[in-house]
Amino acid sequence: LEGGVEPARLFLRKGQTIVTVLDKSGTPFEYAAIDDGPLAAIAPRITLLVDEKTASAAEVFAAALAQNRAAALLGAQTDHTFGKGVIQQLAPLGTPPGARGALAVTLAKYATPDGDDLNGRGLRTDRTLRACRIQDSPKLCLASDR
Repeated sequence: LEGGVEPARLFLRKGQTIVTVLDKSGTPFEYAAIDDGPLAAIAPRITLLVDEKTASAAEVFAAALAQNRAAALLGAQTDHTFGKGVIQQLAPLGTPPGARGALAVTLAKYATPDGDDLNGRGLRTDRTLRACRIQDSPKLCLASDR
């Protein structure tokens, strides 16, 4: 989680929400930008390239920038990210620990700045980069469905 929160703080303005973590009882804890980030002035000109494997901290980072209007999301041949909206801890099984695998225990879930639950859904991209050949024009490679 921190791997998505700390970089997002570089691009956001003071008070902007990065992510809200909800524990098992539903109690929220909000992570927000503490001060104006040193890169906040350039943020609206940023485009983040994501795909269906963008998950966890990278998805937190992408959601924070996109939903605070600090970046646009460009999907690499996809219109969404992975959709991992939970915080888990691995509990090793067997002796020695891990000999029989591990159990993933869900500790909390998180919501985007807009309050969206990403789990199983992912973030929608603003535009999609289609598979292109080297001779294709950039306009042809960008979908304009959204």
